[in-house]
Amino acid sequence: MGIPRILHYPGSKWSMADWIVSHFPEHQTYLEPFFGSGAFSKQRSQLETVNDIDGGVVNLSCY
Repeated sequence: MGIPRILHYPGSKWSMADWIVSHFPEHQTYLEPFFGSGAFSKQRSQLETVNDIDGGVVNLSCY
């Protein structure tokens, strides 16, 4: 993965990110209920919604 991690977050999907994204079908809307540190990236969707129990970590990604 070409993007370095800024946080080491428990339960991170970073090590599996390429595999996870390779299984995404084409889509217009993306929902991520367990965003965590947002350790992987994909092409933008028309509508994206992310959530996590730790709102501070999610807000770190809103720049």
